[in-house]
Amino acid sequence: MFAKVHPAEDVKSGNTGSCHDLVRYLEKETGEGQRFFSHTEQDISPERVIMDIDGNKKALGANDAKFFMLSLNPSQSEQMHLIGRKVDDFKELTPQEKKEVFQKLEAFTRSAMDEYALNFGRDNIRGGQDLMYYARVETERSYHPEDEEVKQGIARIGEPKPGLNLHVHVIVSRKSLDGKVKLSPGAKSAGNTWELEGRGTVKRGFSHEGWKVRVQECFNRKFDYQAKEGETYVRPQVSAEIGKITNPELKRILQDEQFTAANQIVAAMREQGYTHQVRKGVHSFSREGEVFQVEHRLLKAFEQPLSDEQLKSITERFDLTKYEANPAGYRENGLQVKDISFSTYVKDEAQKGEKALKEVAYKVVYDEQNHTTVSFATVRQFAYEHQINLVKSEPTAEAVLKKIKNPELKNLLENYRFTSANQIVVAMKEQGYTHKVRKGVHSFSREGERV
Repeated sequence: MFAKVHPAEDVKSGNTGSCHDLVRYLEKETGEGQRFFSHTEQDISPERVIMDIDGNKKALGANDAKFFMLSLNPSQSEQMHLIGRKVDDFKELTPQEKKEVFQKLEAFTRSAMDEYALNFGRDNIRGGQDLMYYARVETERSYHPEDEEVKQGIARIGEPKPGLNLHVHVIVSRKSLDGKVKLSPGAKSAGNTWELEGRGTVKRGFSHEGWKVRVQECFNRKFDYQAKEGETYVRPQVSAEIGKITNPELKRILQDEQFTAANQIVAAMREQGYTHQVRKGVHSFSREGEVFQVEHRLLKAFEQPLSDEQLKSITERFDLTKYEANPAGYRENGLQVKDISFSTYVKDEAQKGEKALKEVAYKVVYDEQNHTTVSFATVRQFAYEHQINLVKSEPTAEAVLKKIKNPELKNLLENYRFTSANQIVVAMKEQGYTHKVRKGVHSFSREGERV
């Protein structure tokens, strides 16, 4: 499955004016059931698509993009998987098979647009229901000048391509459905950062790579499909940039391991005994007289978000209880928690906006089985969003005592023996605390203090 955000030059008449020409172009196929649909509706007229998209442009300048064209392109194998049997041409399908495959592609498109919306990382954009978009399933493709068959003289421009050519075109407004949020997947907003100072998956702008990966995972999950080699999207810069790495140890690490942030790569090199400095976007690594440098942008090329499957595997194996009992030495079920620290320059408002060096530290989870590194915050965030309980075992009394900060409660637990938890509550009330319990959490209050 290949998901694509098309550049403006692919859009008939561009995308800074009306979508009229693009809508009329997408009407070129007139088969049964081939109508525009949205996230919640079907059988939408071209006139309404034009009116809605063109009308949703408040606060956009004359030269700003008003809409974007996306496409979802399943492979031959994926198309046959949707159909349920081996066919060589769409015309071989029965009317019922055509109807069913259209329904499947419509449902998948809505899931893909949920992923598109979430990829912006906006709190108020929670899924495709917050977007204004219209999509249409197509069954034909024609040859273009860049096709190899045209270059070799085997086919002519405009001739229909043989085989299965099912795909989906999407017109999505630059503005959200309520018109309040600008959402651009353009290159200028693609400065995506998957890990930010260990605070979890923080997205800036739109990640084309992230969306493509999520769309493939969504297809696999939705239709119980095992993607074959060549069908799964692979970040092209990784294979292109690896040849620029001269140090064999760094090259091995980048080939064998997966990192979600460049500072994790630096930490991995430190584990190999290298000292590290960074200045003006260039990293310098030294060990036993050997010195080599690598640009920060090159390390950034090797940042790769973990898939849902990878994060699910980690969250299902992670035991929060055992981690809290021994944070510094946690190593369970093939998972290890490590500390990452690095220096970065940030604006210091006290110094009139001058940049000051700031030390940043956070924890990562290293998956020894799959050689991946991801921030602990991202693991907890994924577990929360997917309702996966990280507490796999009951805590020990010793572990609980380490977490207790209130001296009176700590004294009671250390020096008295209780046969039930409600007796502890009574003992705290005797110390003058009021008590409430809600959703398994006890709150004790006294003279403004809250435990």
